[in-house]
Amino acid sequence: MPEDIEKLKKDLEAARAALKIKDERIIKLIADKNNIQNKLDVLQKARPKLKPENLTQAFRIALEKMQEGLTISKGQVDYRVGRFDVDLKVNVTLDENEALCFQLPYLEDIIPADNMSNLRLSLIPFPKARAIPEETVEIPNLIGMNKQAALEKLKKLNLKVSKVEGRISQSPSHTIIGQDPEPYSIVLVNSKINLIVSQVKEVKVPRLVGLKKKIAVQTIKQLKLTVGRITKETSDSAPDTVISQSITADTIVLIGTPIDIVLAKPEIVEVIEVKGKTLREASSIITKSKLKVGKITERFSPQPKGTVIGQRPLPGKKVAKGSNVDLIVAKRRR
Repeated sequence: MPEDIEKLKKDLEAARAALKIKDERIIKLIADKNNIQNKLDVLQKARPKLKPENLTQAFRIALEKMQEGLTISKGQVDYRVGRFDVDLKVNVTLDENEALCFQLPYLEDIIPADNMSNLRLSLIPFPKARAIPEETVEIPNLIGMNKQAALEKLKKLNLKVSKVEGRISQSPSHTIIGQDPEPYSIVLVNSKINLIVSQVKEVKVPRLVGLKKKIAVQTIKQLKLTVGRITKETSDSAPDTVISQSITADTIVLIGTPIDIVLAKPEIVEVIEVKGKTLREASSIITKSKLKVGKITERFSPQPKGTVIGQRPLPGKKVAKGSNVDLIVAKRRR
């Protein structure tokens, strides 16, 4: 028993010593934290701050000044800033109004290369604007204009039309779809301009009813019409035969007009069971169910002669209207 008490005392002393060490570490960490916070407060208060809007304004002013310096009085070309990229690396803080600001470094600060901002720009040469002599004129862009409006515009510029060529196009009729020389070319006054004008071709809608799908589609495309929606409806006509079209045959339409067609699909009926019926009864039932009596085969059977003892397709089978139903009928041995 005394040995146990002595051991407990030693454990208690060891625990107190460990706790003391931890308390000392905590006190030191708190002191370090306060010291770092004080230094941070000093840095934040002492360093100049810049608002984001002022920074972007400074970049804009710098670019404007740079652009002025790139204008060359002599030579055939000037230069302009083509691309301006900024990789900005700054400390972010808040001012007294809780607004976002950038902290700026002092000139004597030593900044690692990885922490420095990068500016990248490229210069693009472009020709100086040429003064157009009085005896020359710039050809306007006439593409998309109505023919009459284009002619009037050329007349005001003292330009003449040499040739007007018609060409089939999807553009509205009498629309300018081409010109020579090209737009913005500089030519002498009274120069001649060639124009290409849109012509809309009209075609007659063909009769498609009764044609197979493949032939109907080929016919539509050959006439430069567009194949529209293709749907199917139940019909007595042969499957995949055109039974109606969206635009009546012989109607005059513009090229590219879509034509919808409806194809025939067979009516589906259910095979009725005729087993056990006489051949006459079975034939009547099959005919009334919109089917046809197919091949009739006789087979020896104990059933009365002429009784249906089998059928193909089997009862309940879904088949196209007008399909054959083959029967097997009983015959007696002699």
